[in-house]
Amino acid sequence: MRKQIDEIDSQIVDLISKRFELVPEIVRLKKQNNLPVFQPERERHVFELVRQKALENKLDSVLVVKIFELIVSEMKKQQENFNDY
Repeated sequence: MRKQIDEIDSQIVDLISKRFELVPEIVRLKKQNNLPVFQPERERHVFELVRQKALENKLDSVLVVKIFELIVSEMKKQQENFNDY
């Protein structure tokens, strides 16, 4: 069981890393389209999608949304700091 959990944890970290690898392209597209780093509608949409997915998987949706709030918050920080956005 521990080995399975370790593998799942590793996969989660890999997926988070892949999400963060998108920051340069996100910044480029936002600059190209004169969009701000903070886009409240997009954030609400992301949080609603993960909330629904959590419920489908019988998970605590509040917990899952909190996890994604942390991820999104950190991605915004990286976007703000990327090439002096």
